[in-house]
Amino acid sequence: MPSPRFSFQHVGVVAADVARLERFYTDVIGLEPIATPAAQSAEMMGFSWLRLGEHELHVIERSPDFAQRMGVSINPSLQPHFAVRIDDIEALKRRLTAAGVEWIDWSRIGISGLNQIFVRDPEGNVVEFEQF
Repeated sequence: MPSPRFSFQHVGVVAADVARLERFYTDVIGLEPIATPAAQSAEMMGFSWLRLGEHELHVIERSPDFAQRMGVSINPSLQPHFAVRIDDIEALKRRLTAAGVEWIDWSRIGISGLNQIFVRDPEGNVVEFEQF
């Protein structure tokens, strides 16, 4: 089975107070805020996106009931995660399924036009994969 190509996209950190953590990363560290897509609205949960060099840092409001509200089994708001751009997400889905790894489709919840899935690695770390 051929492997898709990957590149690093963002790290997501979790916060009880998104505004406070955003101020830390902007005022103290010096990161620059960037536009947060409407799909990441306050109705879903709080988000703040920041420029981190060529990549992004996503500050995400901790929301214990988010997965249940959205009807998914992986909740990316409970622990940090990292995101990887991929050139063939369908190939990755097939590899994960063949290996018996649970993944959830985030496309219906997330940003329009972005094909996203979340998985847990064998140690429980959350990883996001995305393809435009």
